[in-house]
Amino acid sequence: MTSRRLQPLLEAMPKLDAIYTPAPLAASIVRKQRRLPSIVADFACGHGELLKAAASKWNHSKIVGVDVSRSAVACARRNLPAAEIGCCDFLSARSRRRCATLHAVWGQVDLILLNPPFSCRGGTRLAVDTDLFRTSCSVAMSFVLHAFEYLSKTGEIVAILPAGCLSADKDREAWELLRLQSTVKVLSDHDHRTFDSCSPRTFVVRIKRGRAEKTHQVKTGVGESAGRYFLAKVSVIIRRGTIQMHSSKTGNTPLVHSTELLLKRVDLSRRTAFAGSSSAKSPFVAICRVGSPRQEKVALHRRAGSVIAISDCVIALECVTAADALWLHTQMLDRWEAFEALYQGTGAKYTTVRRVADFLAALGCEVEIGKNRPPSKRRIEKE
Repeated sequence: MTSRRLQPLLEAMPKLDAIYTPAPLAASIVRKQRRLPSIVADFACGHGELLKAAASKWNHSKIVGVDVSRSAVACARRNLPAAEIGCCDFLSARSRRRCATLHAVWGQVDLILLNPPFSCRGGTRLAVDTDLFRTSCSVAMSFVLHAFEYLSKTGEIVAILPAGCLSADKDREAWELLRLQSTVKVLSDHDHRTFDSCSPRTFVVRIKRGRAEKTHQVKTGVGESAGRYFLAKVSVIIRRGTIQMHSSKTGNTPLVHSTELLLKRVDLSRRTAFAGSSSAKSPFVAICRVGSPRQEKVALHRRAGSVIAISDCVIALECVTAADALWLHTQMLDRWEAFEALYQGTGAKYTTVRRVADFLAALGCEVEIGKNRPPSKRRIEKE
């Protein structure tokens, strides 16, 4: 898409989507930054909430922002009178060349805070052709790639990205190229209630310039490379629970039944049991084996290393890292119609380990059907 064709789309985005960064989210993102940046920039600054949070924390840092909307720029200038705010179509090479605000910070920005446009109606793909990147990708990812070239040698981008950006086929190559130049970590995820005027599911991602010394090592935690998923398969062990609720006895291990899968999370405060042979080790995604599927019952539990007892109505999908579990959770929700089709039955709907395994394999996962640990002599339950 040429810049001339893109301009009306970008100018319309704030009016149609109004996906400006909420002040609480902006404050949370900035509060977690530990470095002291000399220059902080936002190349889709909107009304300037991210830059306002930055200016509040680092009152001696140079604050720079640009936006394609003249009304947004006027608002940002009122909110940040000491900052350098310019009007620029950041995805247009010609507009960037003409923007004095951008010229002054080329290759010098220590921290870029970015909430790029999310809209990608009709599967829009934009061509990116820079010194570092030559590919096509989504609007949001295009902002990230162009922003990357303004970083200092040790600079980083902290971006709010739509959930699909981490797994969409059209952004696959962009992540692969980006990871050759940087390390990428998912810092947090946010549900549909984060923004006032729309309901996207989003991730906050940190992209730090420079490769890690040992990129083959995988660290446990949410801070895992998003690009990794395009270079190595995610391994999943499927564990089907066998504890029958009517005969379970209180023990010292948190017990997860279908009633403990609440609002896409796992509630461990309600029941305990003797895990025996029916257990799962976190991080994992837990789903109901029986009943009509609901998205709020696809539950993510990413506290690494804890052991959970699971009932015969629950299937746990164990992952190696919390980031793998987060990715898998996102994939299942993004492909809801396909996942929902796994549940069949003339009476009560149910799914099977084999159906789930086939679904995961279709996602590109390495799948193993876990064998239960040796059961006690008192009780042998069928898988």
